[in-house]
Amino acid sequence: MREKESIQRKLIRVNLIAFGVAFLLLTLALVVEVISEFKKHLVNNIVTQAIIIGKNSTAALSFNDPKAAEENLSSLRGIPTVEQAVMYSREGVVFAQYRRSGVQSDIPRLSGSLNGEYRHHFSGGRLHVFHPIFLADETIGTLYLRSDLKGLYSLVLKNGATVVVIASLSFVVAFLLLSKLQKRLTVPLFDLFRVMQEVSRTKDYSLRVPLRSDDELGTLALGLNEMLEQIEKWGREREMHRLHLEKMVILRTAELEAANRRLQEELSERIKTTEELGRKTGELAKTSEDLRFALESEKRFLATMSHEIRTPLNAVIGFGDILLSTPLDDYQNHLLSNSQKSAHHLLSLINDVLDVSKIDAGQLELKSEYFDIEELLGECLTIVSSSSVKKVQWLHDIPPMDFLVKGDSLRIKQIFLNLLGNAAKFTEEGHIRLFQVSREEPPSGSMKFLFCVEDSGIGIPPERIGSLFSPFRQVHSAHYGGTGLGLYLSRSLARMMDGDVTVESSEGTGSRFYVSLTLQTAPKTAPGKREPQDPLSLRDKYCHLRVLVAEDVEMNIFVIRELFRKFFSLEPDIARDGNEAVAMAQGNRYDMIFMDIQMPLLDGIGATRAIRKAGITTPIVALSAHAISDDMESARRSGMDDYIIKPVKKESIGRILQKYTGGERAKENAGEVPAAPMADERGKEHPERGSLRETALAYFTETFGGDEVNARHLLESSMDSVRSEVREIESALKNENTVALQRALHSLKGVLLNSGLPEQGESAAVLNRIVRGGADPGRIKSETEALVSLLKPYYE
Repeated sequence: MREKESIQRKLIRVNLIAFGVAFLLLTLALVVEVISEFKKHLVNNIVTQAIIIGKNSTAALSFNDPKAAEENLSSLRGIPTVEQAVMYSREGVVFAQYRRSGVQSDIPRLSGSLNGEYRHHFSGGRLHVFHPIFLADETIGTLYLRSDLKGLYSLVLKNGATVVVIASLSFVVAFLLLSKLQKRLTVPLFDLFRVMQEVSRTKDYSLRVPLRSDDELGTLALGLNEMLEQIEKWGREREMHRLHLEKMVILRTAELEAANRRLQEELSERIKTTEELGRKTGELAKTSEDLRFALESEKRFLATMSHEIRTPLNAVIGFGDILLSTPLDDYQNHLLSNSQKSAHHLLSLINDVLDVSKIDAGQLELKSEYFDIEELLGECLTIVSSSSVKKVQWLHDIPPMDFLVKGDSLRIKQIFLNLLGNAAKFTEEGHIRLFQVSREEPPSGSMKFLFCVEDSGIGIPPERIGSLFSPFRQVHSAHYGGTGLGLYLSRSLARMMDGDVTVESSEGTGSRFYVSLTLQTAPKTAPGKREPQDPLSLRDKYCHLRVLVAEDVEMNIFVIRELFRKFFSLEPDIARDGNEAVAMAQGNRYDMIFMDIQMPLLDGIGATRAIRKAGITTPIVALSAHAISDDMESARRSGMDDYIIKPVKKESIGRILQKYTGGERAKENAGEVPAAPMADERGKEHPERGSLRETALAYFTETFGGDEVNARHLLESSMDSVRSEVREIESALKNENTVALQRALHSLKGVLLNSGLPEQGESAAVLNRIVRGGADPGRIKSETEALVSLLKPYYE
């Protein structure tokens, strides 16, 4: 809490306190001095009396006359301060004593010798003196005197009263002097306070503090005056500025009001425009949403239809190939050959549609491998020229290349087949030429190629060149047909390889399509280039191999084992779960391991990690029913070398055996992307051919090259496996055991896929995902019952 006492009183109080403390210290020093002098004087008096009495008592002590001694002691009655006197003999025995009336007797015990000197001390408010009595320098006795200090107390009280009176008078005089002298300090301070208070109250900065001295207070007053003068100057300038601002505000306000009126008019117009824009935006958003939905629907439709068309088309092509290998007459061979050409053309169109969908979705991935581009270009020219019946001269002008290039050979081949195919389609006579324009090696170490496909065909009108590379666009579609996807795909693929496809053409004079590609190069000794061989033609080389197959479904085990026996003349070892696969891989030396990804106890991913951790480098190939990029990537990260998509085909097994154990195992170069699974690995989905049993029997018969005995044996095994898995599903559903239900559905899916029933296998996979996603139990039950009902005709 702040004090409200004035500085004047504070100064007086502080000075009086200092004066009082000094006076008190002086008084205490004086009292101490008085007491000391009094005690010294008292000791001298008592000792003098002791000497006199001692001399007068030598005779009494010598003649042993106590009465004479007491008479000598009685002379002390004239000294009022002496309370008691005791005379001791030489032996320390009391010889005579004196005691003032009213004083209690207290004879001290004499102890020790005084050695010819007196002793004194103060205790109990009294003075005690012991003095020896001499006779001819011989101590014949001792005299003890005790005196009170009443005289001292009386003196102290008297002096104290005097000091109090003097102190009171001094305080009064000091107060009067301080009251007079403090004005020299407080008046200038009061001037400062008064001026500051007045300035704070009135804001009148013209006030000044009077200068009364040249000391610190005068300097303070001068500083305050200068500050007030500066503030007053600022105030005048501020006032002038304020007046100027008022004029400016009035002027600007008028301008602002005029601008506001104009703004209100413009705002009114903009509100109308905004409302119209909002309406148009809503319409545009709806149109955009409809367009987006239409595009997505189109993509879904294309993907679905392409898949559905490929399913029967694969069977058509497959059966056509089988029929072509049988004896046919010329007419049948002609019809079947045309049918195969149409089927392959349709498959090519479907592949183009799928590629467009992947490119638009950003999902098309390029492989990376070394290949001979000179050989590839020659092969492209040979393929197109051999199928052309027109009178066209085919020219090949590619210089020799003593190096390999690294890239996606299939996609590069697709680009040149499209361009050469277009040239053949639109050139009735003349020439078609494939040549290299230039090649240069940039600083990055890659090589930039520029190739050209030149034809002398009908050419392209200038106004059509701008839309030539748009999808589903053709210049002469009415006469020549086609989808208009080839050039769009070619340019898109080239740009994915840091290149491009451009065109130079004029109507009636032919066209030139330029293809630029940037590819890494390596000497022709670089790994990755292998002569193509038919995997099945090498089957005799595989009979000595040791192969481990990890698969948990008996049906799948039977199919894979029969494929190895019939087509590759070898007997694989079987592991029925991941742990067993790890143990067998560690206890035996295998040339190849085929690993199912989903197995009980320990899945294929975990088993592969354990095998790799044990230092085993045997090639491991994943087996899975899903061609999902995430599954492939997980398999590769775990240490697997390749990937086969169920149902397992003999061609897929042959390709893997040729790649890894055929004496020409590919050694991947640093940074090379592993080859993706071949298209064959997806397996053909057979069209419905009567009942499910008939479909499965046809699939097994085709798989084992027409061996109906083995096919029927496989059918019985498949029916038993499906029946067993259905019972497991019904038991898990009854016991509400979702883990067992998922395991049974997974096994059922594998059996169905390996039985040539992909649609039913996919239904089991979808139901498995529903169960894993924690769907409603009612839905799970109804979906499961529907699947069981669908499969009953197959196994009953």
